[in-house]
Amino acid sequence: MDQPRAIWIKDPLGIFADGAERGIVVRNGRIIELVPKGGQPTTPAAFFEAGDHVVLPGLINTHHHFYQTLTRALPAALDRELFPWLQALYPVWARLTPEALNLGVTVAMSELLLSGCTTTTDQPVAARRRTAAG
Repeated sequence: MDQPRAIWIKDPLGIFADGAERGIVVRNGRIIELVPKGGQPTTPAAFFEAGDHVVLPGLINTHHHFYQTLTRALPAALDRELFPWLQALYPVWARLTPEALNLGVTVAMSELLLSGCTTTTDQPVAARRRTAAG
């Protein structure tokens, strides 16, 4: 059976891996080789010129509440123990509109991507289905 083709992510603008200044070689979703400064891959590979790109690890966040990005600085909830914090926030969360929830998702995903997180899940426990009556 043929191996999938390897790809050299060549000469990135930046990379967060010691010994990989010239990039990495990837095959089948896995890094199979680090290419050091002044080096060439030992693995035959196609290449992607990455001079305008930064290579960084994809961090994984397994628990998030996207809508909470909208209320994290709410004065009534600052510096509270868990239950007083929840009591301050539940009434606010109960009134979030679909538009506000969409904004919360956008803000949360933007912050996660900017911090290097490429995989996440959302726990929308306070989201509720709205009816025509409200």
